[in-house]
Parts: sequence; C-alpha cells; structure tokens
Amino acid sequence: MTTINTKGAITAPVNEPENERVAHELINRAIKQAGPDGTIGPATARLIAATIHRGETTALGRFAATGVLNPLEASVELWDGSINELPPAWWRALDMYLDQESGDGAR
Repeated sequence: MTTINTKGAITAPVNEPENERVAHELINRAIKQAGPDGTIGPATARLIAATIHRGETTALGRFAATGVLNPLEASVELWDGSINELPPAWWRALDMYLDQESGDGAR
C-alpha cells in the first residue's frame, strides 16, 4: 500500500482519511509555493502520484511507492483520461514535472 509523511517519505497509507487530508494540504501548499514556472519537486510529484495511481504495478504507482520514475509511461497514464478526479492544478503540476523529468518540456 502506498504511504506518505509530511517530509514526502513513504510511511502511512494515503487512503486513510487523515493521511489523505494531510496529503491534499501538502500538495496544495507546494503548488502555491512553486516558482513562477509552477515546477514542483519530486516529493510533491510522488505525493500526487500516491493519491491518484491505479495500482502499484502502474508507472505512477511505482513512482509513488519507490521514487523510481519512468516519465513517459507516467505521462501516458496521466493523459489517458481515466484520472479525471484530479484537481486541475495538481494535473498541471504533475504533467509539468513529468515533462521536466523526461527532458521533453515541449508538450
């Protein structure tokens, strides 16, 4: 099961209500504090991935659980349309992070 803590380390189940609330607060705060380009750091990207992935065998699930990222596979998962409950600011932030990590940045 994917887990988090306030420092971005993976330690408690995200799907438990209190942890989910804390995760949402941390993500929203990090997005608000992002630089002018809106770029978030890896801890925030992992936290977003932890809240939305469709299983630990998916690219977003592996990234959330281990920090190992395949940015192209994760982008495909993000863009496939099945992750529609994601707040727009979170979606943009994660998309920008994945672009940055892929070295693409041209989307």
